[in-house]
Parts: sequence; C-alpha cells; structure tokens
Amino acid sequence: MSPLLSAILTSVLLLCGAVAVVVMMNRLGRPQGEPSPRQLVLHRLFGWSFVAAFLVLITTMFVRFYAYWEEDSPRIVIHYTAAFALLALLLLKIAIARLYPGFRTHLFALGALVFLLAFLTAASALSHYLVRMTQRAPYISHASLSSAPDLELGKQLLIERCRTCHVLDTILRPRPAKAWENVVDAMAKLAWPRIRPDEARQILHYLVTTRVPRGPSAGTGYEVLDEHCLPCHEPAEILASPRTREEWVEVVARMSEIAPELVHVADHGPIVDALLAAQPKAAAPRAAEAAQVREEGRR
Repeated sequence: MSPLLSAILTSVLLLCGAVAVVVMMNRLGRPQGEPSPRQLVLHRLFGWSFVAAFLVLITTMFVRFYAYWEEDSPRIVIHYTAAFALLALLLLKIAIARLYPGFRTHLFALGALVFLLAFLTAASALSHYLVRMTQRAPYISHASLSSAPDLELGKQLLIERCRTCHVLDTILRPRPAKAWENVVDAMAKLAWPRIRPDEARQILHYLVTTRVPRGPSAGTGYEVLDEHCLPCHEPAEILASPRTREEWVEVVARMSEIAPELVHVADHGPIVDALLAAQPKAAAPRAAEAAQVREEGRR
C-alpha cells in the first residue's frame, strides 16, 4: 500500500471512530427514552467501518514490520506499540458486546479509549507524512516506491541507506553508468532487505544522472591522461603521491575494473608511462611552494 493510500485510509479510520463516539455520547449523555433506530444504525455502520479500516491498516503494518530489520526509532516504537494495544482493546470491546452483557456498562469508556489510542497510533505516522509533504521532501516508507525516477528521492535514499556502511565522500567518485549499475546491484544484494529493488532503482537513477564521468576541468599536458583519467579525477588528486611503475600498474588495473569503458586494457601501458612522466612535473610546483614556505619561515 502506498503512503498516500495509507494516509487516506488512516483519515477515514479517525473520521469513522469520531462519528461512532459522538453518536454514543448523544445516545448516553442525553437521555431520550429508548435510543432511536437511526442512532443504532449509525453507530454500527461507523463502528464496523472503523474496524474494517483498522484491520486493513494493521495487516499492512505487520507486513512492513516483518520486513523491517533496522533498529526502530522512538516514533516507530510508539506507533507499533499503540497499534497492537489498540487491537487488543478492540477485540476486548467486541467480546464484551457479544459475549459478556454484564460488562456492557463499560462499553462507552472502552470505545472512547479505543478512539484515543487510534488517534495516537495515527498521529505518530500520519503527522510525519503530512510534514514531509508540506516540506516537499521525499517520504521514504517501507511500502513499494513509485517506479517513476525521482532525483530527490534517489538522493535521500542514497544518504539513508548507504551512509550506514560507507563514508559518502569516498564512494561518490564519478563512474560510467554501467559501473554504477554493477555497484548498486552488488550492494542491493549484499544489503537486502535494507535496500529493496525499488529503492536501488531510485539510487541508481540519481547516480547515473549526477555522478558520471565529466569533461576534464584542466589538462595534465598528457593527452592519454586527459582522456582516461580526468573524467573522474582532478590532476592534483591523481598525482598527489609519487608511485613506482609497479604501483601505477596496480592502480590502473583497479581503475580498469571499475570503469572499463574509460580505462581499456589495451591502454594500460601508455597510461602508466604517462603517469610516470607526469609525476616530476607535478612535483616541481609542490617543491617550489614548499621551498617558499621554508624561506618565509626563516624570515
């Protein structure tokens, strides 16, 4: 069930409960002899409508609860606890009305308590949903998400689902679309049920839209590096630390696994040669800057 449909059904639940309580207040609080047939029909109609809506909602909630493996937030704990307490009170009220006529004088108090508990249950979920909609912020639930791609939803899911295990700055380097597809597919399988397939699709849409290789922002002076390395890395980042040929071979091989569309196996040798040649040129400005700092320190 979608969050919107749950919100509508929850509103119907509260409306039916409120009408049933008001009818009983008019019947018991204003003695008019025998209760009118209309009052009894209204009470039963809205009372059983309340029960039907509640059963649909608690069934949906139980399915989500069963699939929810993360540590519960205080709001969710309140919601679940109130819902199961409401179920127990509702069954008790029905049992008294049907099987224990000696306790029927307590039915109105039980009915009022059922409605108040229903209000608490609904408020703990419905208010959160309405606030998110008012803020125009993505609402993430354990219901199936829409299949329509949504950048904001994908971004929110990425933050909430991935930062538990990863530092986002270290995993959001640009990758080709196929590489992102492989990464998201592997993480969704590894993290199930934390990341569901519909959530993975939204995350993948965000990544392939915003985190794919770009045009180089500045040249390195080596065409092979500009073509194969700069779409995903800045020159200073690539050449920050000098490496031996063997180390560069390992780095290029690893990049080829991540982005084979950019770093072809046939280009490994020329890329490694260019990296080795670019290292001294990149180190020269850093050495000059360090010498200048030392000179200023002496002054």
